[in-house]
Amino acid sequence: MWYGIYKESSYSNEIGFLNRYLKEGFDPYDYLYELKEYLEENGVEFPDDSEYYEVSPEWIEKASKDDLEQFKNWIQNKPTSDAADSPAYEAMSYNSFVKPTWLVHFTDDPYSIAKEGFQYGHDSTNGLALTTWYTEKARKNGAGYNFAFKVGSRDARICARQNKYGKHAVVFWGAGVEAYHSGDEEDQIIIWGPSVNTNLIFPVLNEEGSWVVNDWRNDKLLVKDDDFDKVSSWVVNNNRMLQQIRNKKT
Repeated sequence: MWYGIYKESSYSNEIGFLNRYLKEGFDPYDYLYELKEYLEENGVEFPDDSEYYEVSPEWIEKASKDDLEQFKNWIQNKPTSDAADSPAYEAMSYNSFVKPTWLVHFTDDPYSIAKEGFQYGHDSTNGLALTTWYTEKARKNGAGYNFAFKVGSRDARICARQNKYGKHAVVFWGAGVEAYHSGDEEDQIIIWGPSVNTNLIFPVLNEEGSWVVNDWRNDKLLVKDDDFDKVSSWVVNNNRMLQQIRNKKT
């Protein structure tokens, strides 16, 4: 019974795609709209009325590795006015695929996520590294990718102390892609929110600096400690009991 619950959780086509996407890195097809300017700067002339989509794909198909590397360097050194929609790999470096394990996501709405799952996220790889740039309305436009950390990791401890991404947290069973975010200076796990089983999401509350887990049915205190690592580890070690509690009728 228990094995089936864990096995069925967390894998998704979206995570498989993201894993390949970040692993491969720079894709010239993400910059078709820039290529005509690049080629003109390098002495290639085009008819005045030609559009980028008429010249860019053909050049990419014929380009050598050196040509593509020079184009990549030009892109990386070129100021952009649309950074919020830029490809994720511009700010994220691929680390590894993360098999299902216990993760933590910081939030101001732990009970909502635990009850309904990850309803909101970023649905595209473009702009994924800069989701905090988006308005609240844009961020709550539907499900997608979400960010987390491994339970017990250094980055999770730091975020717990700083309330960087939310006052509270949820500990959950999930799989994803680990990448280093250069702007945040963190090793982050990117998950596909809809793939997470809500039965394996548990809220952890921050109450005046102490981390707390309560019984959903009656708010009875189950564990409390100032050390986030201890409380998140307690959730992992007692997850079967917590599943039983949440599935019992009040």
